[in-house]
Parts: sequence; C-alpha cells; structure tokens
Amino acid sequence: SEPIAVSGALLIDASGPNGFLHRVLNLPQGELPDFPNTRSLFTHFRNVASCADLPGYLPGGTPPYPPDASALHHIFEGGWMWVLRFDNGVTSAGIAVEPWLADELKLEEGAPAWARFLARFPGIAAQFGAAEPIRPFVYSPRLPWRASAAAGERWALLPSAAAFVDPLFSNGMPLTLLGIERLGRLLEQYGAAIPAGALASYGRVTLDEADFAARYLAGCYAAFGQFERFVEHSMFYFAASGYAEMARRLDVCPRPALYLAADHPAFSAGMLQAASMLRSSTVPSLSELRDFVRREIAPLNVLGLANPARGNWYPVDFEDTLSAAPLLGRTREELAPALEAMLAE
Repeated sequence: SEPIAVSGALLIDASGPNGFLHRVLNLPQGELPDFPNTRSLFTHFRNVASCADLPGYLPGGTPPYPPDASALHHIFEGGWMWVLRFDNGVTSAGIAVEPWLADELKLEEGAPAWARFLARFPGIAAQFGAAEPIRPFVYSPRLPWRASAAAGERWALLPSAAAFVDPLFSNGMPLTLLGIERLGRLLEQYGAAIPAGALASYGRVTLDEADFAARYLAGCYAAFGQFERFVEHSMFYFAASGYAEMARRLDVCPRPALYLAADHPAFSAGMLQAASMLRSSTVPSLSELRDFVRREIAPLNVLGLANPARGNWYPVDFEDTLSAAPLLGRTREELAPALEAMLAE
C-alpha cells in the first residue's frame, strides 16, 4: 500500500485501547486503581438454552421482562460471564476472570479451558450443554487498560481509546458517549481550535471517570462470590444510571455531569466506601451492608431500588419516580406530564 499524508487542525482518536495515537506518540501506560488484571475468553455460539426453559433456573417471582432478551450475567468467585442473545440465533458469551482463576482454568488454551469452566460450574453448563461455538475462541491476556494521558496539543482520545476497565455493566458505552458529547460541545464552541486548557480538562475528566469506575468495579469483583452482597453493591450502579437517565430524558436539574454520578460528593463517597468495605478483610454483615446501601443511594434513588419486597425484580414503575419527584427538583404534579410524554414516545 502507498503511504498517504493527512493534515488537520485536531485529531480525535477512536481506535481503542493501545490504539493509533498511543503508539505514535509513545504514551506511557497508566494503571487503573484497585482493579485486578483480569483476563477473558469468549466466542459466539448457537443452540444456547434459554434460562426460562431450564427447570428451577430462575428465582422466585415473576420477571418484568423475558430474562433471555436482556444481557444475562452469571457471577461466581473470581469473575463473571456475559450471555448476549442476538435475534439471528447466535449468542455471544464469554468470561472475565481474575488471574488466579485464569491460571486454574488455563484460559490461554481456549476450547479446553471453556470445557474446564463449564465442568466447574454445573449451573452454567446446563445452559451451554448443547451449545456449539461457531467461531474460534478469543483469549485476551489482559482486559483492563489505561493511557497515561487522554489529550494534548491538538489531539484527544475518546474514552474508549483512553481506558478500558471491564465489560461489566457495559461501562465503555456510556463513558464513550459522554466523551463524544464533551468533545462535541468543545467543537461547537471553538471549532477545531480548541484551547489547550480545555483539552487538558477533557483529558483529566476522561481518566478520572475511568479511575472512578475501576474503584467501583473492584468492589463488584470482591463480591462476586457472595451473591447477596453483589446485589446490594449493584444498587449504586442502577441508582446512578437511573437517576442520570431520568434527569436527562426529563430535562430536569440537577443532572450528573460525570459517569456514575461521580460529581455527587455524598453519593460517590458512599459508593467507593462500599467498594472498599467489600475488598477489606472485615466485610460487613449483609444486614449492615444493606442498611448502608439503602441510606447512601437515597439521594438518587428514583427507581424504587433496594426494596426487599421486589425480590430483585425491578419493573418499569413510574410510581417510584413520581414518589421521588423532589429528588429531580420537581413536584409530583410537575413530573407526571413529562413521564406521560415519555410513555408516548
């Protein structure tokens, strides 16, 4: 191929971790705080059984939606598994695990490692007993990645090129969308001649958000082997994302500017404190953790979360949001028409 020369006033890199600008500029690699150096194995399958068709697979209660139509997660000591069912009969599935479990499974061996994984977890094997991989297994020797800088003179990395923590909760998508929005506003304000100070601020926010997500997700990994504690810790994610989504769609204030409401001091402090407690040698009792989480998510809990009566099934119930209208800076009467308009969309 022939070399080409391209010139421009600003370069935005969307080429992913360890991508184009990171290599060309020879940027040092940074570290994500508290997060284990996880590894991954994944591929695509056919004939993956539906959870709804497996006897005794689903817990009690009535699911508010077909579980197999969502992103399914299996969690276990040392890691977790995603199961993403497409409309064409293909299912994407894979695991992200800590180094000690990757070593035990010999994850780098691919298909034999997958067989060892299923043998270790019979409940998961029940879903994948008849599954057939339709592509070679892909082994990733290290998932988390962070650049040392996300912006400089006339260049910027999208969040997807600046850092990657873990696929859990699909963090990369909202982080990247937030980065695109921020860069779009800068381009709208300055054109391609974005001041160095504004780019530097963008870079700091981008990496700070990744670091914050890493600290929270480290708590998730610590709780994977204790399902009830993981459920409680997950309430922080759902409270933050639910509040941000409602505030954005209803165009109300205050609206979190950072991912996972990291700019909400009290909420974010509670989130990181919970993660730290789960990673410590003196993990609180389940009742203590439950009380702590319920108290700390209260300022952003517009979805009726942390409600034991729901049995971990949370349907879309706008009554929860109407009851929490003051958290969104509105009265119940002011919020009701906006929620009705959302339903009509």
